[in-house]
Amino acid sequence: MTPEETVGHLAARLHETGFTVQQVQIGPTPTYVGHKRVMHWPTLTSMHVFTAIGHATHPQYADTAAYTHAVLHYASKHKPGLPLGLQTGVLAPAFLVVPATDDAMRHIVAERMPPRRFAAIGESVLVDAHYGRYLRHQGRRLVGGAYNKTISRTIEATTAGILLPG
Repeated sequence: MTPEETVGHLAARLHETGFTVQQVQIGPTPTYVGHKRVMHWPTLTSMHVFTAIGHATHPQYADTAAYTHAVLHYASKHKPGLPLGLQTGVLAPAFLVVPATDDAMRHIVAERMPPRRFAAIGESVLVDAHYGRYLRHQGRRLVGGAYNKTISRTIEATTAGILLPG
């Protein structure tokens, strides 16, 4: 698939899975942002999930860490309801679609701990449009580990039938 087709399929999947989707600009990256509120029963908190799907139009914009930080900032700023930390929080998987990946890009995503802020957790997801695969952090999350299943389910639901892990 082309990067544009990949972005289109992922954005459509967000809508199918109950997200409210809008198109925004996050830094230099055109992005679809899906938002929905979920209840995280193990911690009895209301989580606002902001799933971002951006297309890195130039290789120099394919910095997954910077993109994920920008998505996390956007999500924290646009979260409705109570302030962060008052029984509400933000989960922000950030899909960055690139035409192709190289070993250095894949290594960075797999090894670098995803960003976090108070009551907000991001997750970098690098999408290789050419091979139809995605890669995310492979290690254990030290802070916010209780939300790993929710983040994983969101990523799996967004990519099911479109992309393969790895």
